[in-house]
Amino acid sequence: MIPLRDILKDVLKNHNKLRYSDIPANEWMAYFAEVLSYHTLDIGITVCEYCHTKIDKHYRMRYYEN
Repeated sequence: MIPLRDILKDVLKNHNKLRYSDIPANEWMAYFAEVLSYHTLDIGITVCEYCHTKIDKHYRMRYYEN
């Protein structure tokens, strides 16, 4: 299982970008297409919100532990 945030980080890193704001507006669609090409069902799972809080500490910290 590969979280979407890790795919986003990898795509940015592959293009030597540190932040999303480093991507020019006219290039967003190309980055989006690249992220979608990696984000496939064979590398992830679909879970309900409750289960998501149990398996994803980043999600849990952001929404439930503040």
